[in-house]
Amino acid sequence: MPSGVLGIFNKLLTSLTTSSGKLSAITEAPPTEDQNFRTEVINAEPKHVEGLGGAPPRRLIVIDGSSRRLGSLSFRVFIAGVAIYGLRPPIELYPGLGGAPQVRFLAVKAPSEDVLRRIEEDGELGGFVMVKSHDGKYFVGDYNEDDISDEVRMGLETWALDKVHSELGRAGSEYAVVVDGPTYLGLGEKGGLAMRRVSAIGRLEGLGVPVIGVVKRVENSRKLCSDEVLSEFGLLDTINPRHCSDPLVIQSIGSGRVRGSSTQ
Repeated sequence: MPSGVLGIFNKLLTSLTTSSGKLSAITEAPPTEDQNFRTEVINAEPKHVEGLGGAPPRRLIVIDGSSRRLGSLSFRVFIAGVAIYGLRPPIELYPGLGGAPQVRFLAVKAPSEDVLRRIEEDGELGGFVMVKSHDGKYFVGDYNEDDISDEVRMGLETWALDKVHSELGRAGSEYAVVVDGPTYLGLGEKGGLAMRRVSAIGRLEGLGVPVIGVVKRVENSRKLCSDEVLSEFGLLDTINPRHCSDPLVIQSIGSGRVRGSSTQ
């Protein structure tokens, strides 16, 4: 039986030597068209924060995942890891170099389902290796490789959210959780992954733990640029949708809602 994470990885590579056929060359995924997303204001009357008041400070727990890809003409392997900062111990990494609970931190893409099914049915590898999406689609053929990276990395981050939930218990109201990326995902067909994340966030919020998503590199995003959103915030006359971006919308909303602003 393999010992630790390195043993699992070696066993996986050995099993992949039976993979026959070829995968197509790695290509860049086409950019997501923001126009395919519909952004709606949840409440009829928007609520805006004008001050933080005197609420006691919360202790922060930060969850950050990462993934990498390697492989050959006959298979690809995707490796993910996650770090939890601020829990007990102060920094917790998964996977570590020693023994590890069965959490799927690896994913495999192959030319056909045969190899993937053997991995899935292996009593040990099946607990550490993803071979299909959260919606049940096997990673074969032309399955988008960026989507596979998302599946394994965000699946691991969701496991981390649940771990935080189980360890905080009634002490949750003293904490807030920060995650890398949006709290709620616009992932098109990846509904299973998105719902797992929503459920994990909901369990934390049920303990009184707010979950905050930190989103970077949004300068080219236009998900907030629909006429409906601009109209809801009274920005149709001040922002040209043809030259709109999410940061511009957020900045405009903020400048009009701060305490003492003359525009509201």
